[in-house]
Amino acid sequence: ADITDKNNIKYKTLYDWSELHSVQATDMDDEKLLFMRRYSNNGTEVIDTCFYRFADEKVTCMDEPFDLAFQKNEGYIYKNKIVFRSRLDLVVRDLECYCDLYPSKCPLSDYTPNTENPKKPWGWDWKPGE
Repeated sequence: ADITDKNNIKYKTLYDWSELHSVQATDMDDEKLLFMRRYSNNGTEVIDTCFYRFADEKVTCMDEPFDLAFQKNEGYIYKNKIVFRSRLDLVVRDLECYCDLYPSKCPLSDYTPNTENPKKPWGWDWKPGE
């Protein structure tokens, strides 16, 4: 929101999608907003994670099958990592590794994806779905 004139505050919609049931902002840092969106896919409720990058107003969502496999109640940004909390799990995702695997969905503005030699998330060879 532009609040330079308190008598004429201007708001902007950051994300709008007709299939959306709800959206919840969970965290932000200097460059991005982390939010969870909830929608139906063929009658199944889906909750996934999205980013809104302030600099270029780009929205990217982590909607690959691997990322949809676990329930996420909320998420937190810590440097180039995201920590998800759910009722049963605490999951940490390395966003640099994510960017290497899914460069078109990279939420980081200051990282160049390395698709030829993807970062190993915790020091071992691994890819989503394995």
